Amino acid sequence: KYLFITLFYIFLISNLSFGQDLQIAQEYFKAKEYVKAKASFEKLAKNDEQANLIHFNYLETLIKLNEIKDAERFLKKQIKNNKTTSIYHAQLADLYFLQKKEKESKEETMKAKSIAKIDEIETQKLANFYAKNNQLIKASDGESCEFKIASYIKDSLHLFVENNNKEYSFDKIV
Repeated sequence: KYLFITLFYIFLISNLSFGQDLQIAQEYFKAKEYVKAKASFEKLAKNDEQANLIHFNYLETLIKLNEIKDAERFLKKQIKNNKTTSIYHAQLADLYFLQKKEKESKEETMKAKSIAKIDEIETQKLANFYAKNNQLIKASDGESCEFKIASYIKDSLHLFVENNNKEYSFDKIV
């Protein structure tokens, strides 16, 4: 009985600590204090489940600090722990592209698309990722999956286009 109560309190305290650490990291991130945010995110990223919760902000923090190698390591770890998440491959492709590693970038793009081919939700997520990052070319290069991704972009991009006052010819995408 005492063991159960002790374990419960340990669990409760660790969850409270995580919540506080996450809140602190997010506050630093919002304030654009990326060095402090990075230190807080690094602690959280050690736990795989927590890493998924902070993924986008931590990755953006690393990129803002121009810590590309750390961002690459983080993405590779995320991919290892989340093999069916296409966006992580797409992000790694972008990171490789920034480093002028064209071959690796294309390989990761193809991995992202191959994951999206077998899962409808991943297809939608990847389409939204490409749309939000103005990567319509990557979304539609002639294969059936790419056309499916482009279709999702066509169906869901109207708010993105309106909000950014951008004009796209959807006929050229699909």
